[in-house]
Amino acid sequence: MALVRKQLKSSSIEHDLPLVIIGEALKSSKNILQHYSENELQCFEDFTNDDLTRQFVDLNCDGYVLINFDNERYHGAVEFERTEKASQRYEQLVIDYYISSNVDVVLYFSKTNSIINEIKHYEELHYKGHEPKFYFHKLESEQSMIDGVTFQNRNGHELEF
Repeated sequence: MALVRKQLKSSSIEHDLPLVIIGEALKSSKNILQHYSENELQCFEDFTNDDLTRQFVDLNCDGYVLINFDNERYHGAVEFERTEKASQRYEQLVIDYYISSNVDVVLYFSKTNSIINEIKHYEELHYKGHEPKFYFHKLESEQSMIDGVTFQNRNGHELEF
């Protein structure tokens, strides 16, 4: 893989350190076939040049996972938000992920329920008739993921890793 020198967007240890633990927890699941961090996506030219992963690069997601459930493969984005941002940002995030043809699912980690509720609101507002793309995990502590991670979408359907 060719390395492209880019200035990374994140410079917050409070954001990046939990992502390392999240990545390790996901990689330990038998359902995760591949995991790439945001830094890998942004720095390796192969991801930018590939039709599939280019959308993940353009979305600046916190990670990419290839998921296997019931012998079906799904391409997922990993997102982690520890502090609340402007409401419009969540609305645009939801729209961007739904119009992305290569993103099947978004595994969304959040430290607060208010962020999860905000995204659910925009998902329901704009994509009520669609199968939910966002699956949420409220991150109480990174150590709680050692035994597995459970996500739930806006309709209450769960994914367990």
